[in-house]
Amino acid sequence: MATGQTHEGKKSMKTKANYIALLRDIEKHKELIAEDRDLRCLGTIKDKVFTRELIEDCGWNLPAHVHGNENWFRISSNLTAGTFGGDTKRSITWEDEAKDPNNEFLLCVSFSTGPYFFGEDYDVKFFKAFFQELETYGPSFKDSRNKSLYFTKEKAGLFLQNYDEIVKKHRELYRSTANERKAKNLREELQKLEDNNRNSGVSR
Repeated sequence: MATGQTHEGKKSMKTKANYIALLRDIEKHKELIAEDRDLRCLGTIKDKVFTRELIEDCGWNLPAHVHGNENWFRISSNLTAGTFGGDTKRSITWEDEAKDPNNEFLLCVSFSTGPYFFGEDYDVKFFKAFFQELETYGPSFKDSRNKSLYFTKEKAGLFLQNYDEIVKKHRELYRSTANERKAKNLREELQKLEDNNRNSGVSR
């Protein structure tokens, strides 16, 4: 991820198997943990196991500072993950096919500013091409109105592995075509002025 160092790197004790072993030991003392509010490690270790499951089993590429859990967590400004539907009362606002997730853990990629994600030109066509490329990774749910896609944790692995490169590619393309867009906008403005002048002349 572009957000910094990932969980992967040099050989580490932070593996799913090690966290599961630690969890089993801690669960032997869960009554003491439940009684003593200063001991909050059981839930933390469960979150660690879940995070390692995402990384090791599903191929998620997560920044090292991100601590996952089944409820909800933020990866970056445009990427979040959590459980939708069921008792969570978390839903998808305008799902394209009116589908509702049923207690499903999903990765959400969302662009609240739409085409402004790339720059002030608000190039709808350019953003649409970018969004369509993200769709090729097979989201289970889509909210076109809010420019959001939702992936299962299995599908999200490959998506996250390629997401930064896709964004980088389109940002570079956006910058390289900036002059072309400006020229197009100027031509359109000039045409409007000429049309206005002709209409003004007719009215006189």
